[in-house]
Formats: sequence, C-alpha cells, structure tokens
Amino acid sequence: MVFKAKKDLLATLIVWGIIIGCSIITVYLNTSKVVDVHDFEKIALTVLFSILSLTFLLFWFTTFYVIKNDTVNIRSGFLKWSIPIKSIISVIESKNPLAGPALAINRLEIIYGNSKTIRISPKSKDKFIELLKEKNKNIQIKIH
Repeated sequence: MVFKAKKDLLATLIVWGIIIGCSIITVYLNTSKVVDVHDFEKIALTVLFSILSLTFLLFWFTTFYVIKNDTVNIRSGFLKWSIPIKSIISVIESKNPLAGPALAINRLEIIYGNSKTIRISPKSKDKFIELLKEKNKNIQIKIH
C-alpha cells in the first residue's frame, strides 16, 4: 500500500521559498544589467540555482512510503530505503526536526535493525502503523 507524505505549512514555506527564491535569483542574474557578473559566473550560478530548485521539486513530488509484502520502501527524490518489517523494533511519534524523508514536523521515527532510525511523515499515520503491526506484532508503538 502506498502512503503519500504529509506536507505541513512549515515544510511548504521552506521548500517553496527555496524554489521560488532560486528561480528569482536565476532570472535576476540573467536579465539584470545592474549585476556585474561575468559570463562564466552567471552560467555557474544559473546551473547551481537551477539544480537546487529541481532537487527540491523532486523531493517535494516524490516523497512517499510503500508497505509491500514484508518491507517498508521509502522514496524521497533520488534517495531510497528498504526496511524489512521484521527488523523494526519500534515506531515513535516524533516532532524531531532532524533531516529525514519527511515533509512535516509531525513524524514517525522508525527504529530498526542495529539502532538505525529514520523519520517519515505518512498522511495516514494510523493506517501505516496498523499495517506494520499486522505484519510484525512485536513492534512497540509509542504514540503521544
């Protein structure tokens, strides 16, 4: 089953702020006569800001989670994780802002394997947890 990532206001403002900001800088660099930037620098900055914008767009539109068979597959942009459900020790509700394939501050922290963690933000947290518990009854759930 596929779970879309929840996207909260803070993540929306940050991601789209970066995308729009990079786009404005790129347009300004290439159209303004005020900015004294040499051609090589202009090209380099345009490429840099374009790559940054495209990367954030990619993460925004391709962050999702799939529970299939006995695995949780996590996709965010060009990054992928595959976690065997049997290796999941616990799922904890978290507001930890540390990086992870999550687009909301309300997250689930999955602890698996040998003390590995990953933070995700599925839209349907309850259904996600329910499916995990169906496949591994030993998972400890800590929801506030």
